[in-house]
Amino acid sequence: MLMKFLKFFLVFILCVPLLFINIRKDIDWGDDSALYLMQAKYITQGTPQENTQYIYNSDRYLMGPPAYPIGFPIMLSIVYYFYGLDFHAISIFITITLISLCLLILLYYF
Repeated sequence: MLMKFLKFFLVFILCVPLLFINIRKDIDWGDDSALYLMQAKYITQGTPQENTQYIYNSDRYLMGPPAYPIGFPIMLSIVYYFYGLDFHAISIFITITLISLCLLILLYYF
């Protein structure tokens, strides 16, 4: 039991730098961030997801998928509902999610 706790604590300590790397006042996710945030906004407003104004170009199929998945915008919609478009709150939420995921993976494998 003590060994499992030590592994858990070690992984947590190794994930602490994520707090200093990820938490910023801006977000640089690349091109998809605007669509993710727009989908999160639409989820909180109850607007259908077909209204995202995303136009798929079948001639340039490597540039973007025909449809974006809804999982990450659902996670972001929780933060968007309470804080609006606050990049600092979103980055804190994503960092806590990453650290929790690391700890859950550790629990799953050990």
